[in-house]
Amino acid sequence: MRMNKLTKIKAGITAVFFVLAIVIVLATGMGRSAFDAKIGKIVAPYQFNLFNWEIEALSYQLDELLFGDSNIAAEDSQMVLEYFEIRQQASNLEWQIELVVSGIKSGNLEEIRNQLKDIQQQMESLRTKAEKVLELQIQATMAKMDIYNPLDEYLNIDITFPPVSFELEAPPYLLVISPNDSIERIKEIMLSPDLAIEERIATEENVDELGVSSLVVGIGGIATYPSFVIDTASLQRTIEIAVEEWLHQYLFFRPLGFYYALHIAGVARDYDIAVMNETAVGIASDEIGAILYKNYYASYIEEEDNSQPSDEQEEEPAFDFYEEMRQIRLAVDELLANGQVDEAEAFMEEKRLFILSNGYYIRKLNQAYFAFYGTYASSPTSVNPIGEEFRELREQVDSISQFLNTAAAMTSRGDLVDSIN
Repeated sequence: MRMNKLTKIKAGITAVFFVLAIVIVLATGMGRSAFDAKIGKIVAPYQFNLFNWEIEALSYQLDELLFGDSNIAAEDSQMVLEYFEIRQQASNLEWQIELVVSGIKSGNLEEIRNQLKDIQQQMESLRTKAEKVLELQIQATMAKMDIYNPLDEYLNIDITFPPVSFELEAPPYLLVISPNDSIERIKEIMLSPDLAIEERIATEENVDELGVSSLVVGIGGIATYPSFVIDTASLQRTIEIAVEEWLHQYLFFRPLGFYYALHIAGVARDYDIAVMNETAVGIASDEIGAILYKNYYASYIEEEDNSQPSDEQEEEPAFDFYEEMRQIRLAVDELLANGQVDEAEAFMEEKRLFILSNGYYIRKLNQAYFAFYGTYASSPTSVNPIGEEFRELREQVDSISQFLNTAAAMTSRGDLVDSIN
């Protein structure tokens, strides 16, 4: 269903209240401890101001609703492909910069950064149009699956809410902090997306001196409104992330999502709820994203497939990254359970170098790394059974909308087990 201008404005106003609700939840704290004060002092020069970004982004979105190009349609896929072709050139240069700064390869940083600046200027004229096309495609795909709004199960109103809206730009970095003697996300702070790698490393070193494990990690998106969606991913991955962040917004108005918001705010910490939310959303976004990609970019997929030799059999990979990471996690869990923190950290560094020798670059492998990525139980590297339980639930229900409605009502791990049984 395509909304007219008045309906869009009403939806936008409602979305503002949605944003304020999130800000209130995220701003709620349990009081600043001495540890919090020390962390705050370290990150103060780099901390991301979410409130200022929201004001600017919402103003821009309102301007687009009222005065933006109304001739853009979901079928304008070529416009998106053109943007991502230029985006890929920029991504290659950004990766070169990371490798040079990390000392893995040599190169002229100033020259590479100048090339990147030129390409980024080319991207600006296409970004807004590509965003709009993808938003319309996501909304249309959701509608075909009977996914409209969090209360549709009760109200049966075929209007998409929150309206699909995201910004293709670098999200803030996330500082993830875990204890040294266990793997758990005890604190997360958003840092500026402009943080240079040297500043990320220095921040981690300063935080680690407080007796914890930290990692400044790049993330794919954040379910603000509009959402952050990383601007360096492939087209298919960008679609999946945009769908994923919208689903987080969708779930916020249901028990599972709201409990997750309380967990993030530190009001009611529940690691199982965090894993359940991220896993359910991950499974749903992968499925929806794959359908959208196939429906709107089928010719693009065929071109890629035809470019690959069809008569050659691929060899089995000698190194299984996912299995290796699973085994590392299990070994680290055992070492930490036995109080062998130093041994666990030495083991992770040894394995990081081993993985690097097999062609997989991980800048820093520590407790915070596993604490962050362990939240996504649908990942092939996860050792958390919640991932398998949600996959089993998906097989038992008829549609992705039924899967989402079942997951949305959950408030504990027990609810998930009961749903399967």
